[in-house]
Amino acid sequence: LYQINFPYRNQMVNWYIGKNVSTIVTPGLYGFELKITSYVHVLNKSFVSDKGSLFDKDKKILYRFSDREYEGKDYTLPQSVRIIQDYAFYQADIRSVTFNHWISTVPDYAFECSNVKKVDLGHVKNIDGNAFAYCYYLNEVNFHEQGITIDSMAFYMTKNLKKMYIPEDSSI
Repeated sequence: LYQINFPYRNQMVNWYIGKNVSTIVTPGLYGFELKITSYVHVLNKSFVSDKGSLFDKDKKILYRFSDREYEGKDYTLPQSVRIIQDYAFYQADIRSVTFNHWISTVPDYAFECSNVKKVDLGHVKNIDGNAFAYCYYLNEVNFHEQGITIDSMAFYMTKNLKKMYIPEDSSI
């Protein structure tokens, strides 16, 4: 599946993935800036959709989260997830996200423009650029590891962040 050029940013889109699709190329900037609900053909051998969220078949990679059934609620990443992709939670309307102990990196733009209020990062060691950019409602971030690497733009325009203790030996 390749990048599709949509006429408007921020629109809601249903994404249908056929049974023979085996690769998804993560689109570049603005390519994933849509509220996407994913539907995967039941016979697809590479991907699966769970409540509109798109995962690889083993649920080790979260490509795109759908807030369709979690709007305004708490979400815990499944224990099977090892990687979340860029823009995975773009514009998600969820109250909080709890990371499992397997995920080590919050990638570029992962939560950009989401309405998340609280994030529990579990064992995350790296927060990449713009990971939480424009998360105006984010007010609490919890770390459980020492020596976190935080990109200087990771929390760009996150104006209401009130509770975040940066652990020892961390670098920004």
